[in-house]
Parts: sequence; C-alpha cells; structure tokens
Amino acid sequence: MKNKAILTSLIAGVCCLALAGTVSAATCFTTGVNGTPSAPTKDINIYGASAQQVFWTTEAPNYLQAAGCIPGDGSAASAANWAANSATDAASNPSHFVVRALCGPGHATLVNFRVSSKASYDGPVAVDDSPTVYGDTSCGVLNQRPLLHGGIAACPWGSTACGAPTAARGDCAVVNWGASDVAVGDFQQASYGTPPRNFVANPVTLNTAVDFCHPEAVAFGFYVNNSVVSSSTGTILHNIGSMEARMIFTGSIYDWNQLKSTTIPSQAVVACYRNAGSGTHATLDFMVVRPDAVVNTPIPGEFIFGESTGNMMSCIQSNPGAIGYADADRLLVVPLAGVTGPLTVNGVAPSAAALQNLTYTYTDGSQHAYVTPADAATNMFQDLCNWAGWPARVVNNVWSPTCLMNYIPNNFGSIASWGPNSVNFNAGSCLCN
Repeated sequence: MKNKAILTSLIAGVCCLALAGTVSAATCFTTGVNGTPSAPTKDINIYGASAQQVFWTTEAPNYLQAAGCIPGDGSAASAANWAANSATDAASNPSHFVVRALCGPGHATLVNFRVSSKASYDGPVAVDDSPTVYGDTSCGVLNQRPLLHGGIAACPWGSTACGAPTAARGDCAVVNWGASDVAVGDFQQASYGTPPRNFVANPVTLNTAVDFCHPEAVAFGFYVNNSVVSSSTGTILHNIGSMEARMIFTGSIYDWNQLKSTTIPSQAVVACYRNAGSGTHATLDFMVVRPDAVVNTPIPGEFIFGESTGNMMSCIQSNPGAIGYADADRLLVVPLAGVTGPLTVNGVAPSAAALQNLTYTYTDGSQHAYVTPADAATNMFQDLCNWAGWPARVVNNVWSPTCLMNYIPNNFGSIASWGPNSVNFNAGSCLCN
C-alpha cells in the first residue's frame, strides 16, 4: 500500500551564513605545476550529501597519491593497489567507501579516507556536535557517525560488497567534513507521513562548524519510471517543462494525461520525494517549486518519501507512473533497470555549460563543506577544498567548478537569492588556480 504524505515549504526568513574567511596559513597549489597537496595527518571522514560521496569515492585515491601517500599495505601507488586497499558497502548501490594510505615523512602515518552519504542535513550537524531531530545519534557521541571500516572480518580490504556500517559493529568515527548540497539556512521544508517519520527541518544555527568552502556546483535531474510513455511517439518521457514539474510536485498535476507538452495516456502520478533534510529536495523547493502555493493539505495522487538517494531511485523503479529526482549523474553511477533520466527540462539537458549560464536551473549553485575552526586553519583541509574545486578534477559533465559559474547564490548563504558571480576565488580561496 502506498503511503500518503504531505510536503510543505516554510516560507520563513532565510538564515544567511557568512562565507568562511580565507585561511592565511594555507598554501594554494596547482598540483603538477607549483606543488602538491598537504599530506594528511589524520583520518578524513566525509559525511552527508550523496553528490560529494560520488566525487570523493573517485578522487580520494588520486588526492592521496598527489599528496605523496602510498596504499596502506605499503605497495606502490597504482590503480590496482589503491583498489586493493579500499572497500565499499555494495557494488550495486554504494553509499559508503574507505581507502587506507600511508602518508607523510617515511610514510609513517596511517590515514583512512572515508566517505559516506545519507542526507545533507546530517553532515553539518555532525561536525557541529548538534543534537537535532534529524541527526543520527546511534553512535552515542554527537560528532560520530557509522562510517565504513575496512580490514575487519565483515569488510576485508578490496571488497565491493561490505555490509553497511553500524554502531553495534564498532564502525563509528568522528566526522570532520560535513557535506551538504545547500547551506543549512535552506533547510526550511517539512515532511509528514508514515513511514519514515514526521519531520520539520528548520534553519539551523550552528554552534562552531563553519561553512568552509563551496568548490563545485552540481546538477540534479528528474527521473521517471519507464511506464510513462508518450502516446504520440511511443517513447519514454524524456522532457518536462519547469512549470509542469512545479505543478507535479505541488499536487496540481496528479495524472500524466494532464501534461500539455506531451500526450501521455491516463496514469496516476506517483511523486517520489526525499524527506525534509535532503539538500536535493531543498534545491527542488527553491529552484523548481517556489513560488507556487505551499502544499499543506492532502492532495490527490500518491506521494512517497525516501530517506536517501537509493530509496528515491527504488521508489521510481518500483512504482508505475513514478517521477522523482536525484543527482543528474545518478544512472551513470548506478544503472537501474526500469528508470529513465535525467530528463531535459524545457528542452535543456543538465551539463556543466548549462549550469554555468543557468540555462538549466535545477542546480544547488555549490556544494558546501562544513568543518571545525581548528580544521579550517590547516593546509590539509584547505587543500581538500582546492582539489574539489579544481577544474582538472571536476570532470563530470553535470558538475561545474564554482569558480566557472556565471551566476551563484549571493554569499552562498542561501539558494533563495542569486546574482552574478563576482567572487574573486583566485584572491584567496585558491579555487580555479
């Protein structure tokens, strides 16, 4: 039985966060030309948004090798040896990754680079030690989350099918990079329904964590179940108008035969939503749904909430007539039978060029990295930011280095307000060197 649910956008005052200041101790680098990133001196534990999990799962071994590290078993740094010293939780739909390395003088420091995705909201609050309704408290320590630990019986090095990390198995670790699709002030949504829970994501005031850097912008996309077929062409829906998407996700369109851009036979729309607290959903709220009427009463059709990107894609796959949203490269990362997308929006496909000119508008404007003030004062974390925003590393065509964007959210405080990109990244943040 499908679960009815209600989604609301809380049109509240936006909590603007100051852009983190440049750390004077950091050294800008252009790897291979002027220097190398700093060798990590401790574990790097990234937690939160799925987009950053995808990026760092690929780039962590490259970053470690550029910093002079070698694989944790002491072997030479090669693709095969890095793979033998890494682990993921599931080859079909990975959410957790770890790679070990020996770094620093004499390769004497063992470093684990872990990346896990859940939802944007939980990344910043984990770094901040904030007790919130959404934060995962299963580890019993506010700044710890279940993160993958390789080399144990349930997860040997080189495995692509480890079990998901759990607190009961001792998989807790301190989060020191909170990954979010949006600034915490943009979490102004609410979701009601069972399962999984009633939840209101109010703007968060962080106690200590800083919104440290904003290295790349990520495109999100709409995906449909393959049952949504045009009667005129006989092909699966491949384009949606921005106004049609807005009406679907505010409940004004609840049967596919109500679309005007494409003729589709009558079939109930099953709108798959992420829970409040998802940066992907917060972006949908600001960049697609608003300024339409707030949805605050039960509406026709079926609406199902999911806690993760994996839940979202499963919802689309398992429900005829379903439409949902996720990172625009999702099917490139995890192919999924019965699901098509990302759709073009108003005929425009998500791409780096379309993000830079904002002709494709379902974008977060920038990814956010939240760290502690102590970590912000180190070359190690500044270099991580540099790497993530360096055009030579951002090779995915549905992402863009923030420094190449022509339009960005003003001060990165909220995607509710946009303006021309006037930030001189090269003046201090080192991005786009």
